Amino acid sequence: MFASTSYVRGGINIGTTQYGDAVQRAQFWNFTTPSGVSPDYHVLLGGPVVRATINIDVPVGKGHISLTRGFPFGRVDDSFWEPMIVSLLGTIGATADQIPIFVAKDIGLYSGTASNCCVLGYHNSTSAAPVAAQTWVYASWVSSGIFTGFEDIVGLSHEVSEWINDPFVGAPTIGQVPGVNWVAPFILPGQGGACGVNFETGDSVEALSNGTFTIVGNNGLGTTSRTRRSSGGSCIQARRRQ
Repeated sequence: MFASTSYVRGGINIGTTQYGDAVQRAQFWNFTTPSGVSPDYHVLLGGPVVRATINIDVPVGKGHISLTRGFPFGRVDDSFWEPMIVSLLGTIGATADQIPIFVAKDIGLYSGTASNCCVLGYHNSTSAAPVAAQTWVYASWVSSGIFTGFEDIVGLSHEVSEWINDPFVGAPTIGQVPGVNWVAPFILPGQGGACGVNFETGDSVEALSNGTFTIVGNNGLGTTSRTRRSSGGSCIQARRRQ
């Protein structure tokens, strides 16, 4: 996510850059192409500060461990987990000009019952004005074999690219300025007619069989989400989870 590598998709050389920046440049390729009005457009993450590991004790009834395809996999109640992540923002002294990224391993979040699983990442924000709002990302790194075609940093890459497009999802409106980056309704492929109404670019491909690809970087293999938008048709229900 922080290292640069070469991105060539569909015969188009997007450039050598970070994943999130490559997604941005591809989304606005009409403008970022060498002959466009903004060929030098970039959105880059600064060098990360890696904090010490934090242990979170999940109380009885708020989490379960089971074998999924032979691998231990944790399921944690979202109503417990999300407040814990919010509390850690103060613990680490996060500020609005930083993007804290919390990464766990082989954990899925559920809502209500453990069978209603699994959220493997999300991004959120406080409801303050943009200059003071704190944003953050949580994602689970997933071991190979637990899910089919979904492993490694798929959740992290998904959420980081969405955070770049739509960072203030915790504030539908900030004064007279929309906090959520609303867009015209569009169909989410393979999701039963569900639609998206904000710039959550990863959601558009999460149900597609070719929604991920492998990047070969300096540190080995990383599997990431491909992000693009779809349009057309009629939306029959709304998505709520970011």
